[in-house]
Amino acid sequence: MSHIRTESWRIDRRHALRAMGTCIALPMLECMVPLRAAEQTVTPRRSAFIYLANGVHSLNYQITKPGRDYDFSRSLKPLEKHRQVITPVSGLHHPGSLGHHHNCINIWLTGGKIGAAHRNTISVDQKMAGVTA
Repeated sequence: MSHIRTESWRIDRRHALRAMGTCIALPMLECMVPLRAAEQTVTPRRSAFIYLANGVHSLNYQITKPGRDYDFSRSLKPLEKHRQVITPVSGLHHPGSLGHHHNCINIWLTGGKIGAAHRNTISVDQKMAGVTA
């Protein structure tokens, strides 16, 4: 049987003291948080744009009754609990995208024209970011 002082599992006393000192100092790290972190932050405005490609029945994802008292369609019902912070916009149409379903995703937020000289403009989400930032 080997002597307990020769076991490799023993912790060095200096190492243990250093570790305890670190544990004691940890609560002081909370004071290093910037003062602005305690301020109430304003919830940022958000926007979401959902592209419904060909093969999806888009009427399932539109509100069924327009206006302030709009009704959610069956597919949008899970959003009902967020009604107070949602402004749905649906039924938009871009005639330049007809028949180009693979390319439409490039232009649907900009209104750009598909063609050989395709050149996009600023998109709706970029414009909103500039206004709400």
